[in-house]
Amino acid sequence: MNRSASNKTVPPMPEAFASDMAARRFHKRIPELTHYQKYEILSEYMQMKMGEAWQQSEHAVVRHYFLSFEYAFGKPMRFAEQALFLTEELEQLAQIMGTDYRTLLREEELPHLGFGTPGRFGAGWMQASTEAPCGCMGYGLRYRSGFIAQYIIKNRPINATDYIGDPARHPWEIRTEKRYEVRFNGETLLAEAIDFPIPGMGGNPIHYVRLWDVAETSRIDTAEFRAGEYVKAYHQTIEPRRLVEFVYPEETNDPGKKLRLMQEYFFASATMQDILSVHVKEKEALPDPIDIYLNEIHPTLAIPECLRLLTEQYGHAFSDSVKWVQESFRYGNQILTDEAFESWAVPLLEETVPVIVPVLRKMDEYAKNHSPVFAVQAENARGLFRDDRVVFPNICAYFCRAIHAFSQTHKKQLSKRLGLDTEKGRSFIRLLAPRLSYVKTLQRTSPKMYECLLEDNCTAQKLAQAKMEKKQAFAKGLEDQSIFINPYSIFSVHIGNFHENNRQLLILLYIANLHRKLLDSPHLDIPDTTFLFSGLAYPGYLMATETVHLINAYGKWLSRDTLIENKLRIVFMEDINTEMERTLLSVADIYQAIRLPAHATLPMYVPEAILQGAAVFSSRHGYTESLAQSLADTKAITLFEEGKGQGEAMESLQFIIQNKKNLDFDAATIASLLRRYQDSFSVMSSFQSYAKEMTKCTQAYLNADAWNHNRAMSQRKMWQILKNTGDLPCDGR
Repeated sequence: MNRSASNKTVPPMPEAFASDMAARRFHKRIPELTHYQKYEILSEYMQMKMGEAWQQSEHAVVRHYFLSFEYAFGKPMRFAEQALFLTEELEQLAQIMGTDYRTLLREEELPHLGFGTPGRFGAGWMQASTEAPCGCMGYGLRYRSGFIAQYIIKNRPINATDYIGDPARHPWEIRTEKRYEVRFNGETLLAEAIDFPIPGMGGNPIHYVRLWDVAETSRIDTAEFRAGEYVKAYHQTIEPRRLVEFVYPEETNDPGKKLRLMQEYFFASATMQDILSVHVKEKEALPDPIDIYLNEIHPTLAIPECLRLLTEQYGHAFSDSVKWVQESFRYGNQILTDEAFESWAVPLLEETVPVIVPVLRKMDEYAKNHSPVFAVQAENARGLFRDDRVVFPNICAYFCRAIHAFSQTHKKQLSKRLGLDTEKGRSFIRLLAPRLSYVKTLQRTSPKMYECLLEDNCTAQKLAQAKMEKKQAFAKGLEDQSIFINPYSIFSVHIGNFHENNRQLLILLYIANLHRKLLDSPHLDIPDTTFLFSGLAYPGYLMATETVHLINAYGKWLSRDTLIENKLRIVFMEDINTEMERTLLSVADIYQAIRLPAHATLPMYVPEAILQGAAVFSSRHGYTESLAQSLADTKAITLFEEGKGQGEAMESLQFIIQNKKNLDFDAATIASLLRRYQDSFSVMSSFQSYAKEMTKCTQAYLNADAWNHNRAMSQRKMWQILKNTGDLPCDGR
């Protein structure tokens, strides 16, 4: 690829670069620059260095592609700074401009390309791909408004649009000349490629995530403008952008469903046109299969679109095209909730993307006659069509060479959902142990810990000291928000969007149980504990918003309750983003991975939490149970049992309800929802085991020498596991 960044003239010294950029770009002297303009100069310098590295790096032929609707990258400056070994140069450049480098980093905006588990996995996979001896490229959408921003007002979560801004101004994005037409029923949109660089260590290699934006194809209607109809005048220029305004448009109404389907086809068509333009030539035999990984179900339309392009545009036989597709695609499932098993009504497909429906019908017919999956799939699950809907997971089952799960338990649960619950059927699902970028993240977020683990004589004391320094800095930072916590207390961290299957309510019941006991016996020997929560409550999800409200209300009550002498604290981190999550992991003493086992497929942050020196407290499911066995001698993971009894759960809930005045919160709605759905997420029924094992875990913290020894052992062992094992993109074939 030709990169404009690689053609820049390199000034002899950073000071020359700074003054030159200030004059050329902003027509200012350095002292007149704003903080953001100084940040832009830093990022421009970084792009220049990345261009130099790109010129000198090896350029492997890209044969591995990663398709995802989400990428949770965090702030790119920090990642690139460490990958290119530029920390000292950037600090020097910032100093020349009269500012501290860390101050300028605060000006950096997060690229809001996703926040959920698929986004975290996508970012980790692409960053880890730079360690692979092969070319790899990601594809996504360039959203304009990102995810929902969350604010806490009077303890309640309030949601607003998190606006990103004009992609042309974002310093990390390289606008290319790649454009492709995507045709809908009565409308043609132009997909424009914007590349987001992912540098490897030393800049060799540099991989890219290609993000699709909607290019402007229409101009303002001057007649309408002159007539004073300003909204109508701009309609044709603004309307197409709706496809990339938000990730996952609302599906509770018909226009939202149509927009979501258009978004998925826009992504699929642009991506497959781009990939096939590299590998497939007209009037030539099909090349060897490539590797196309579908990250979750949303990119599934890439499969029928690939078949359509191979047959209609490149003129290949349908049977040959199917074989090529079946050898090229694979699908990875991470979430077992209903939204991960997407299906679309045929009438909506015919109305929105009629060009793809004949292909889907032909695929269905072919599968019935040729696919071995039908021989092993349960009778009631066969076919691409069911109840006049196209079942997307079945497309993946019949036309991918592999379906990936992340543990034996996950594989078993996924087999049932796909109707492959037979011995032969389960063989279609393969385990994937991705080698994500945990070690690189440790280097970025906890450099002292990283440097210690590189040494042969890294001691438990050194690691514990590095951890305490992180906790002290974190507590000091909270003081700016008038939040005061004890850095020597246990930091118990829960990260994840608010949903019943993430079971934040289970932690609250445990806190309430401790609180009521402390009120009865103020001198009870309970370790000082600070409970840290981070996560988004989506609007319209009542249990989620009520739980966030209760967490914040309870935190306020504890902060003014002098009877318990600071033994319990709750802090809700209002600012939700990948950087905040990584910060919380770096200070966690206990990381709570308590998602309901039926939904816990790939606990993304469990290995990272252990590497950062935390003990993991988890429900018993495939991934953490297997990891717990590998780390058994280090006591890295404490597991609790599901459904072993309520214990004091009801007393804790009643305590919350009875203290309506102290909390300024009525928990009756939460209690009502628990009753209505019969505790379907095992919050009440698992409390006894949860409380028993959590008490053991927190008591172990009081023996500092043993705790630090076990944490150091688990860190070293996790370090070796993460550095030496795991699948990279090249391992996919």
